[in-house]
Amino acid sequence: MGYNIKKFVFSNLPDLRRIRIKSYGEFDVLRFAKYCKKRKDLVWVLKDVTDSNKLVGYIILYERALEDAWIYQIGCMDDVTEEGILLLINKAEEILRKKKHENIRVLIRDNDNIRIKNSLIQKGWKKIDSIWIMKRVLSHKSENIFNSNLPVNVKVVEADVSQHLEGVVHVDRAAFIFGHRVPKESLADHLGESGAYVAIDSNNNSVVGYNYNTIDYNEVGHFIRLATLPDYRRKGIASQLILQALDWFKNVEIKSIYLRTIPESAGSQLYKKYKFFHSQNESTYEISFKK
Repeated sequence: MGYNIKKFVFSNLPDLRRIRIKSYGEFDVLRFAKYCKKRKDLVWVLKDVTDSNKLVGYIILYERALEDAWIYQIGCMDDVTEEGILLLINKAEEILRKKKHENIRVLIRDNDNIRIKNSLIQKGWKKIDSIWIMKRVLSHKSENIFNSNLPVNVKVVEADVSQHLEGVVHVDRAAFIFGHRVPKESLADHLGESGAYVAIDSNNNSVVGYNYNTIDYNEVGHFIRLATLPDYRRKGIASQLILQALDWFKNVEIKSIYLRTIPESAGSQLYKKYKFFHSQNESTYEISFKK
């Protein structure tokens, strides 16, 4: 079996939609079409040259900023060989390297195609947290920075929109995949309220993490969002932010706090460490302070 990689054209949409649904489920076709029209250079398809150039796979790329980019989706038919999968991955690396990106990340879910996961590992991609976000370093520059073991001097301070908004936006875009990010305007609103905090790296005065919270009817607290830069994970920064949030809730005399997360997320174990527990809704965690 032989393959060719081609740029996406709109006549490919029906076949791509079929593979997309098989791999990931239903999606917004119109929204996807708009993205393809705007960024044709970031959508590529795999064709089987031995079967009338039938479309058998695709790859969608997403650029966040110069330093990082995402393979947003890799989809293929069940009979596509490792050769075809590697062609898609190689094309992604080639395109994003030319665009001067330092890193690529891809989200691999547990039920995703095991051959795609194995091909990424074969190419030198590395798992960087428990939900199989994988990373491929494209330049030596960031290889020395990512998940560095160098000591980090971080302080948690109350958020100031005028000083910290751009840094929080940067953290949000680096920490969450496309579709799970908060609009800049909403981040500004949350940072302008009480219960919002940022983690600052004292070495360069940059924002490396954030958390914001709210209260309903002066009775129930909501731990809304927590994120740190990928390069600063597993350094105790999330714990500092959680402890600051818990202190804030206690100071305003809130007795119970709720947060929503997926049970298998990396963060769920950290929340349990601070005595959050499952409520009746399995996707919601709760903590109660002793009176």
